Amino acid sequence: MDFTFLKGDSVAFFRSDAITAEWVQEELNVHCVFPYLPDKEIERGMIILFQDPATDDWHAHIVRQIQQYTESQQVEAEDIAITELSSCHIPDKKEYTDKTAQAALADLLTGTGWNVGNVSSNPVSSGDISRGSVWDNVTNITEGWNVHILPRVTVGTSGITGRYLDIISSEGTSRGLRLAVNKNMTDPCITYDDSELCTALYGYGGTYSEGSGKDKETLEYNFSSVVWKKTSEHPAKPSGQKYLEYPEMTALYGLNGRPRFGYYQNTNIKDPEILLQKTWETLKTVCQPKVSITGTVTDLKRLGYADVPLRLYDLAIIEIEPLGIQLYKQVIKLTVNLLDPTKNLPTIGDYIPNIIYINRETESFATGGGKGSGGGGGGKGRTMEELDESKIVTDIYDTGEAIVIVSQKTEKVENDLVVQTGRIDVAYDKITLEVSERKGADNALSSRITQTAREIRLEVEDKTNTASIIAGINSQSGSYVKIKAATINLSGYVTASELEAANARINNLISGSTQVRLLNVVRAKGNTLEFGTCTLTYIKTKLMVYNGTTVHWRTMNVDGNTIRYLGA
Repeated sequence: MDFTFLKGDSVAFFRSDAITAEWVQEELNVHCVFPYLPDKEIERGMIILFQDPATDDWHAHIVRQIQQYTESQQVEAEDIAITELSSCHIPDKKEYTDKTAQAALADLLTGTGWNVGNVSSNPVSSGDISRGSVWDNVTNITEGWNVHILPRVTVGTSGITGRYLDIISSEGTSRGLRLAVNKNMTDPCITYDDSELCTALYGYGGTYSEGSGKDKETLEYNFSSVVWKKTSEHPAKPSGQKYLEYPEMTALYGLNGRPRFGYYQNTNIKDPEILLQKTWETLKTVCQPKVSITGTVTDLKRLGYADVPLRLYDLAIIEIEPLGIQLYKQVIKLTVNLLDPTKNLPTIGDYIPNIIYINRETESFATGGGKGSGGGGGGKGRTMEELDESKIVTDIYDTGEAIVIVSQKTEKVENDLVVQTGRIDVAYDKITLEVSERKGADNALSSRITQTAREIRLEVEDKTNTASIIAGINSQSGSYVKIKAATINLSGYVTASELEAANARINNLISGSTQVRLLNVVRAKGNTLEFGTCTLTYIKTKLMVYNGTTVHWRTMNVDGNTIRYLGA
């Protein structure tokens, strides 16, 4: 796979030496690992260009995060559509009434440098455009018009020549993709989810006023006055009933024969007939459990065997031969392995909107890019004056080598910015837990526990004084660990080895009354007494004591397990 790196609007260099490269299409981000090359060093803010293996379309992702290692660079990048359209602001609210998805999107993109591209579905609907970023409102269109929107770019010799958002049918397109569990789909996982299942929905539309003065009342449109007779197209709905039920689904999935209720709301609808029709269209999508299948799939087109591309949102036939089941479902998520066509990871089943189709709530950006779903950085952030209260941000992401969980609290304390961070890195061969606190620009404290199959390593660091190390366990040069004996209870045999220092000693080893059953001493050398194995039993002997100048003989009596001093 060839990658082109842009710095600004100019081509910086080309690379085809990626170690790993995964494109998570649903989340619009790319995870890559490249060898570290000083003359082709990847920098934050660069744009990566590559082609979709299924369509040959070009895609551009901006580098949001880099982890630098001695021999490699780990790169996280998000689609430039997120970055650039998050930086475009809409100052005033708009209302679209009975507009096509194409017309609404074209109006929204005016002045952004982006245009509507290919349109495979163009439904008519109504919706609001709220004040905020263009990207947030693009995601609103996907919900209000029930379509998918995918970015792409066109490329020339000098770089990017065009930016487009393609409108894709939410129902998907069939191109003949057929996957058989345990054949060309390995390691399958089938998920059954009925957490959002509803067999009856209330319908709520826009508001209107009745009465005047003190008696004025604001009411919501509903479809209680509309009557539907049962047909092959829809169920019955009697007059006065404010909800629409799907009786056949209630019989299958209801609660003891009772409907499972939810509601549909569109504040732009003021016609009860239209509101009922939209509620029915929604009810059909939520009245059954969501079933999805995830597994490793080979992209046959990339291997040259068949012209059947593996594409996001396409329809596929899933064969589960041991059960004799065939499912006709949509590719709702797709991670493309850009280097190995046999290791793609699609999810086929019922669509559940991804986090990128939900307005961002964790951060507000005035300039710069967004955090996106991949956990990148960017944006202006908040100044000290704007930081009126503490803020906690939690993120989970996959670096390719470990799963990382980070929770960070930022607050202003006595005019200093205090950042407290807890982080867990889970890799296949080790787990690292770290808690740090940074005050101001330089002062920092941190503690870390690293566990592998062979060791547990503890580190505590105080960067407020670089010459001071609070604790260093694991070969801290020039330091040692002092532990009070009163806090340690040793049970069983304890071995102390490699006591090489001249003053190595154990103080107060024996205190009070201590019984010695066997004393094994080998030799006397220097200040050390070493005896061979011997047993002293019921004998009277004299012990020579030499104090350095004079030899004294002392009479000792060994009586059983007791040694008594008898005098000179």
